[in-house]
This record gives sequence, structure tokens and C-alpha cells, in this order.
Amino acid sequence: MLGSIVIVRNIVKRFGKIVAVEGLSFDIGERSIYCLVGPNGAGKTTTLKIVVGLIKPDSGYVVVDGYDVIRNRIEALKRISFVPDYPDFPGHLTALEVLYLVSALRGFKKEDVEDQIKYYVDLLYFGEEIKKPVRILSRGGLQKLAIIASLIVKPKVVVMDEPLTNIDIDSQISFKKEIKLLASRNGISFLISSHMIPLIEGVCTDVGLINKGKMVFEGTMEQALNIAGEKASFEEFYAIIMGRKT
Repeated sequence: MLGSIVIVRNIVKRFGKIVAVEGLSFDIGERSIYCLVGPNGAGKTTTLKIVVGLIKPDSGYVVVDGYDVIRNRIEALKRISFVPDYPDFPGHLTALEVLYLVSALRGFKKEDVEDQIKYYVDLLYFGEEIKKPVRILSRGGLQKLAIIASLIVKPKVVVMDEPLTNIDIDSQISFKKEIKLLASRNGISFLISSHMIPLIEGVCTDVGLINKGKMVFEGTMEQALNIAGEKASFEEFYAIIMGRKT
């Protein structure tokens, strides 16, 4: 039986008087694609940043592959890749130079990642952009660059915040097929936050629905769709759980 590679327990984060995350707990299993969903301001991005160690929770903890993200930060973060909702790279570097830099920071040589870079550049239709300076890339180009950077360093867990923002349809299709393969074939686990229903329905094995910083539903995608009943759509499930069904 597969175990949990990410354990999130009772995390709380406040910004002044605003409680962004309130006692949130969930597990991500090995080979799982876990989607964290909810309305704007629900605490999704804050939660993802806590998981990858960019924000320290006021209380609670996160463990990745047996390592506490705060107490064993270096070991935990060796195992994680992160795709933020607004990727930011040094503008004077080319996209290819960024990928080599990211790889070097994770201990990989150029020759270690060249085949992977070519594979993902082709997969995401990024060939014309790979030699361009980052400063002239489109928003979709930056997003593709962040996705490629996250996958070439052989992570155990990939955390993605709205990964398909401004990405063309062909690349979206390729992306969805690839992460399902990476989970099932390579054993990589994913934590994805998204508002895109086709992505959620198409790839997610597990769902956590949060609202106002609290978990209001957690289960498998199959369980979520069972709640939707005959319509069996994520949109219907969401409306039922959030009390918006007409």
C-alpha cells in the first residue's frame, strides 16, 4: 500500500487580523495528483507557499518524504519543485540559461538535463522561445519555463499554483497527459491549485476543497463526483459543497 509523501497538519497562518489558513490538514499519497481548490481568497496560494517553505506557518507543520519543511528545510526542499502563479526569473538570462542555472542549483550538470530539456521543450511547444531572453517572454512562455524547470530536476513532489495560466491549448493537452504519466510511471506526486475545471477533472486523483482557510471537503475525485450525482461533474460537486446549487 502506498504511503503519504506529504503530510500537512493543523497549519495556521495569519496576516495581521486576517486568518489566511486555519487548522488545515491533508495528506498527499505517493503517485497522487492532489488538487487544492476553492474560491479566490480561500488560502490556496498561502497553503502552497507553506508546503514549499516560502512562508512559515504560525503553528502546525509540513513533512515531505519524512523531512519537516522547517526543521529539516534543506532535505525537504531537495525533494520539491514549485511552479508559482507568477514565475519570476532573471530577465537578462535566456530561457535555456535559466534551466541550466536551476539544474546547477540542484546539483545537476548540463549533460544530466539536456535530454530532459529537449523533451519538455518539444512537449510544450517551447522551441522558438528557448533561446530568447526571459525579459521578452510572454506570460505563457514564462509559465512553460517554470513548468520545465520544475520537472527536469527529478523531484519527488511538484507543487503548482495555476500552472496552465495563459498556456495554449495544445500545450495544455500535452501537460495533462504528461503529469498523469509522471505520477503513474515515475512515482512523482503533485499538489496543484487551479480554477480550471477541465484540468481538475482531467488529472486529479484527489481533491481538497477549502473555503476561508478551512477544509470543507477532502476525498478522491471519484468520491467528489459521486456527490454530484447523476450529473457527475466537478462543477456540480463544487456547487453542492459550497451551497451554491440552485
